[in-house]
Amino acid sequence: VATTTLGRTFLDELADKGPSNLLLSGDAVEKLALTQPETLLQLKQAIESERVSVIGGEFSELNLPLLPPEAILAQFARGLDSYHRHLASRPKIYCRRRFGLSPMLPQILAKLGFDGAFHFTLDDGRFPHGNQSKIRWEGLGGASIDALVRLPIDAASSPNFMSLPEKLGDVMDLDHASTAVFAHWPGGAQQSYHDLRRMGEYSPVLGRFTSVGAYFRDTQYVGQSSRHKADQYRSPYLRQEVSAGEPEPISRWVRYYRQRTSLDAANTIRTLADLVSGQGPATEGDDEVARQIDHGTADGSIGPVDLDDQLDRYRT
Repeated sequence: VATTTLGRTFLDELADKGPSNLLLSGDAVEKLALTQPETLLQLKQAIESERVSVIGGEFSELNLPLLPPEAILAQFARGLDSYHRHLASRPKIYCRRRFGLSPMLPQILAKLGFDGAFHFTLDDGRFPHGNQSKIRWEGLGGASIDALVRLPIDAASSPNFMSLPEKLGDVMDLDHASTAVFAHWPGGAQQSYHDLRRMGEYSPVLGRFTSVGAYFRDTQYVGQSSRHKADQYRSPYLRQEVSAGEPEPISRWVRYYRQRTSLDAANTIRTLADLVSGQGPATEGDDEVARQIDHGTADGSIGPVDLDDQLDRYRT
């Protein structure tokens, strides 16, 4: 679910009585609460009845592998706060649509209390995957987390359902926890997908639809432990930004780290000054400036003069 798909089709998806999993960012939750409070209430009721599981974790899907750890943690903190405030719950399974996988993630996710992660993304980029659907994803520092790595089937494509028996047969031959994953935008699935869901309500002869929380809880056996190198993750950001004609696809990241370093240096000097003067730390505005730096670099909306001038005023 994206901020642009929060409409009637999304409401129809919530009315489905079968288990559903919604990939929903903190940003989308904020917009839903602001523009469609009645739909938000129905979503909360669906979560409480365990018909719907929300997956996600971050506030916005920024270019995560290019961000420093402090910026990544800030995105998770802001996202989890949004889920708690508007949904009275938080995702326990991490997932994102845009590319953003990194060996740094298992340690961060484990420390933040996530039970599992999706080790795939849905737009572009290169990342390692294997024959098993579920692995123990080991990252930096020896931290690890259960991860679902089975690539999704596009539920909006009719040919995928014509070849579904072959795909399910291959999965059952190789997989310890035979798994098929379907993905679609709200209202975008083929009728064949809905037929599968309806058949699953009568009998599990073709499989059983389940929430991701139940999947990670019930499939306890992990086929293998995998530790992937950073070079095995290839981000598509530069190609995407050049193709879209976005300004400064390379130099704005140089500016980003210069601004981030400038903000950190200013905070350090202010902290030392507060310690010498005996005053408490004055941190008002720190988070807001850091947020502008992160989001301005991600979407190119903040020019170098705008934020550099603001940082100069902040330092003084």
